Amino acid sequence: MDYRVDGKGKFYTQKVSKQAVSIVARVENTLIHGVIHLTPENRLKDEMNNGEEFVAITKAQVLDAATERVMHAAEVLIVNKARIAWILPAAPSATDTTLDTRTENAD
Repeated sequence: MDYRVDGKGKFYTQKVSKQAVSIVARVENTLIHGVIHLTPENRLKDEMNNGEEFVAITKAQVLDAATERVMHAAEVLIVNKARIAWILPAAPSATDTTLDTRTENAD
């Protein structure tokens, strides 16, 4: 494979590796289910704050928020980040140690 390493030890390759993250987002009166692709070092928050105006969501389904009826489906949906009220991973990752869903007895 063709690659180079900079002075800090970071690898640069011809191929950009991405991590697929299933998401649910609220955009005005709709819910969007789909996948956002993150670079391995980035979190979902980093993607939303990277300075770009739009985000690409693949395997997108646009649902009416009130009825949850599918209104549209697309392989790629480009969304203006300013229109997103909230966004979250669709399911917690098995490797996510920051979310502890256990309940403890206060006795």
